[in-house]
Amino acid sequence: MSLSSRCIWSLIVTILSAQTVLAERAIPSWAGIKPAKPYDFFLISDFNNDVRWRILSDHAMQGRTVLADMKPSLPDPKSVTGMETNAMYRQDADYAIQSASNFLRADLADQEKSLVASLFISHPGHESMLLGPIDPVFLPGHCKAISVWIKGVGKKHTLSAVFLLPDGKNYELEMGKLDFKGWGRLESKIPVHLQSRDPNNLKRYSMKFVGFKLTTWFREEPGLTQLTLNLPIVLADRSEERNPFELYQSIWD
Repeated sequence: MSLSSRCIWSLIVTILSAQTVLAERAIPSWAGIKPAKPYDFFLISDFNNDVRWRILSDHAMQGRTVLADMKPSLPDPKSVTGMETNAMYRQDADYAIQSASNFLRADLADQEKSLVASLFISHPGHESMLLGPIDPVFLPGHCKAISVWIKGVGKKHTLSAVFLLPDGKNYELEMGKLDFKGWGRLESKIPVHLQSRDPNNLKRYSMKFVGFKLTTWFREEPGLTQLTLNLPIVLADRSEERNPFELYQSIWD
């Protein structure tokens, strides 16, 4: 390689490195992802409005939903208190702090109401239920992670997020156990293999959110259980929807 070629290559590498540093400073990390593209939060459901969610059960589990004037106390961005994350992130303290900080944003902190689902469980271990909007919610962009604030029930029931994929099949993503007390946040990274193309229009990442699934644990006692949800949010990369010039400009802002 000639001297002039090496100089040009060095200049290109320097410019690309500068762009990456600026992008990381402009957009904080979320779900342990180092951003090199513009990421957006997408609020799945605004409980401040009169939203209609329903309970679907594969057994005789009975329940009802109401909107209640309550919300979690958002954590200090310098503390990881109140965090319940997917196992792959539990050792990542920096991630947890950044993730908590992002949830102090003003446009997310004004969710004064929560969705409360009251469920009567007769046969733990043999019952499950799906709590979700009447119509699946289209998720824009390339979905990276999902998070929800939830009041722990002190029982080892499991919460999963259910997505409708382009092929018409449902996919369940386990988010965690509900064996804690008070408000906590469950969060999971959406697997790469779900990032497929819609066979109908060849557009990528056309997933829909179906709801949250509660799977009961067989050693818990029968009785009434309440699920209280707030701020169901998806993190999405929407760079494919933007003008290339806008993407270039955002790197340097």
